[in-house]
Amino acid sequence: MESQTKQSAGQLSPHGVLIQSHHHDPGFRTATHEHPYHSLLYIAAGQGQYIIGDRQYDLHPNTAIVLKKGQPHQLIDKPGKAMVVFVVYFSRQIATANRQILDELFESQAPIAIASHQALSIRKSLRQMLHEQNDKDVLFEFAVRQCLSSILLDIYRTARAAEKSPPCPADASTARVAKILDHVEEQYYHPQSLAVAAKMAYLSQRQFTNICRKIKGHSFIHFVNSVRANRAADLLRQTKTPVSAIAFEVGFEELSTFYRAFKRYHKTSPLAFRKTSR
Repeated sequence: MESQTKQSAGQLSPHGVLIQSHHHDPGFRTATHEHPYHSLLYIAAGQGQYIIGDRQYDLHPNTAIVLKKGQPHQLIDKPGKAMVVFVVYFSRQIATANRQILDELFESQAPIAIASHQALSIRKSLRQMLHEQNDKDVLFEFAVRQCLSSILLDIYRTARAAEKSPPCPADASTARVAKILDHVEEQYYHPQSLAVAAKMAYLSQRQFTNICRKIKGHSFIHFVNSVRANRAADLLRQTKTPVSAIAFEVGFEELSTFYRAFKRYHKTSPLAFRKTSR
């Protein structure tokens, strides 16, 4: 097993977090073993199996495992599908700071399949952790801990969402698009891109747009802007926040773009809307 860092789990950094990237060889398997620290395993690529106690689970890309210190387990790579695994070790102090999240994740022990829209965020944070750890810029320790907390929160929310609605079949294009649109509706204030959304659904931009029109009656960009404009309308009615601040809060980078979008969906300017809605 190759690793991008020479450190081992026995050399946990003083700030309490160590991330490693492991590239397995074909046919790789670990012996049943345990980690001396709490740990997070994230399958970035490949396929395999995860064995813990008398339970066995299949592993696929974008699967997360959260393990308590001293928990015996085993990883076995599927022939021809060698895995790339990020392993994050963290101290008891870090676990205590994230106790509300980790108590449930430790208890489950089962792998958690990460939805495509959450996987992008987690993979970005993992890469940043590796960069911060290797580059050691000012306050890198804080940045590493912050990234870990963000990842654990994403995993926790994914696990909770899975309890409410079972994952859709891998070939259900409409269900995948619907999940991504639901996520966009919740995270409307982040930058949104048709190219990224289509990639997360494993579809072309044209296919994604066609399905989006069937579900929402509009194109993807139209849908995003309508969600933002409706949220802006709520803020205009309920608060005294300046229009420029509302535009920024709901995800518009340019005030002029916000004014055009708002007028398109509400047939009036934000200021006029505020006056007539009170």
